[in-house]
Amino acid sequence: MLHWFQAFLLRRNHRLIPLAIVIAAALLYLPTLQPHISGGSSPYLRDVGNVQNALSRWGTLHGSGYPLYAFSGSLFVTLLRGLSVEPALAAGLYSTLWAVATLVTLYAFLVAWLDDRLAAAIAVVVLGTGWVFWLHSAIAEVYSMGTFIIALALWLAIRAERTGHERYLYGLAICCGMVLAHHRALALALPSALLIAAPAFLAVVRRRPLFVVAWIGIAAVAGALPYLYVLIRTLQGADWLWGDPSTPAGFWRILFGEAYTAMISWPATGEGWRDLIGQIVGTLSGMVTWIGMAVGLAGAGWLMAARQFRYGLALMLGVLLPALFAISVQATFLGQTIEDVPALLQMSVLFLFCGAAFALHRVRMRWPALGWAGALVGAMACGLLVVNNQPVVYSLTHDSSGSERIALVEDWLSQSPHPSPPAFFALWGNDYWQIAYAHDVTRELTGFDLLPNRADVAKAAADYGEVNTFEWTLYSRDLAWWDRKLGRAFVSSVADRILAISTQPILSEADLPRGAVSIPMGKSIALRGWQVEPDTADRAWHLTLYWQALSQPERDYSVFVHASDRDVIDSPDAIITQADSSAPVYGWYPTARWSPGEIVRDDYVIRLPPERTAKIVSVGMYYQDPPGTFHNVGEHTIALPALP
Repeated sequence: MLHWFQAFLLRRNHRLIPLAIVIAAALLYLPTLQPHISGGSSPYLRDVGNVQNALSRWGTLHGSGYPLYAFSGSLFVTLLRGLSVEPALAAGLYSTLWAVATLVTLYAFLVAWLDDRLAAAIAVVVLGTGWVFWLHSAIAEVYSMGTFIIALALWLAIRAERTGHERYLYGLAICCGMVLAHHRALALALPSALLIAAPAFLAVVRRRPLFVVAWIGIAAVAGALPYLYVLIRTLQGADWLWGDPSTPAGFWRILFGEAYTAMISWPATGEGWRDLIGQIVGTLSGMVTWIGMAVGLAGAGWLMAARQFRYGLALMLGVLLPALFAISVQATFLGQTIEDVPALLQMSVLFLFCGAAFALHRVRMRWPALGWAGALVGAMACGLLVVNNQPVVYSLTHDSSGSERIALVEDWLSQSPHPSPPAFFALWGNDYWQIAYAHDVTRELTGFDLLPNRADVAKAAADYGEVNTFEWTLYSRDLAWWDRKLGRAFVSSVADRILAISTQPILSEADLPRGAVSIPMGKSIALRGWQVEPDTADRAWHLTLYWQALSQPERDYSVFVHASDRDVIDSPDAIITQADSSAPVYGWYPTARWSPGEIVRDDYVIRLPPERTAKIVSVGMYYQDPPGTFHNVGEHTIALPALP
């Protein structure tokens, strides 16, 4: 049986192994594809929502514009939208195709180099089940296409060396042009391919010296030609373009990727170098394990010992150059977890697995039994990686934060009828990308105007009367910022987690619920009304309170919201859940700011603990004096409707 299996793997014209790689990769990656607009807080998903929007709207991306990826990805997404595939999912599927192509191409390179299908298959499969490679195969990002270009360059290089045909060298020139057309970091990996192809290149140059001119010309055209897409979309007035390609200076800044120069910084001290090297090595070991690193480096060292210096040096450069640049990037973002470092190190991982494939190949040639044991260990490692990494990737790609934000805006629109479309302001990042996707791509959110990035909020407040935004926007744009923009900012909640900001009080008596009351909260504030909406799905109630400043409040008050399953809350034990706030409107609108007569809406969610119910909620205001004593200034009990 073992003899038959070995013959099956080593049969020269057998094409079932690449097919098996494609099928296995599809079975692994497709269930973990990101199905909707990205919304997670993970740094590894930081730009995914931007990419999903860009490919859905024929736009461009940050840094260099990524014109080749943006154009081809937009075409792919458009075609799949015609088949009723959601654009966000289609954008992730585009990454899946490049990832699968990478595995097949790398397998072809290893077979052409080693003539060992087993070693090649083991290396490729273990690479493909690594968490970084897998994640970039399931989300809309540029990295899987970049990894494919590296694998293709290696295959073209080995074919050029083995055959001497110029067409492979021209193909390698196109790959080098992708440094300009795709990702600048490819320049760190392509020297390895050029080193492998060096004998063939020099042989052609000796025959035809002008070949160098033609080769450089092809590389330059391949790199620059895709930027016609940027120019065309600029002339068409596209609304999702990075930077300002409409001016010569802005276009050249994009073409030469000047934004990336800000990411280059080196440690200033020996201790800084040691710390950052330790971080990078730790990240790399988390991607391939210490054993994988050791086997990969051992393979590169074995090549040098076997006097295959070009290949040994090529693998070492492929490992070290991306790792060195990862140190530079991490030095720029000290203490931060950023997606660029694992993405850069993925190139190092690719070359480490090439070294590991060579080591396994040599062991199999010298000690067949030990080689089969190594292959078995590789297969077991693959199984462990699948078990460990599938839940990690799935949890990242199926984070529901994006859908939840869209639902918040949908709820706001349903609660707040306006005679004309209101304005919504979202910060550039996940907030803006999610709402823009739902507003402009899927059209599931309509009836409001989404303010563009870097909008003039003062003009918007004047034009629309108020600016609506997520309450957490104030973490980045606090009240002092709004005061500077508007002169004086008035704030009120308008829905769950959404508030309105204006230059004048937002609510009037007409906005109060029917049967409005006036329950004193001290001398200067009254509770004017409330609304309670049960949420059966979440076993919660949405509570809306309406406060009014009877006169200028003399101090800042906090709000307590205590729910109980008793008829009266007469002790702390009677409170089963609470939703207190340091100030009304999610803690952002201190009462001392309120003007006399101002009405402020204040929203809370009362969530039940497991296996408990609630009858009442007690609401009121309090303050804490300097010694730390709490003083209630008013309280009112509200009956809660039963949850079905």
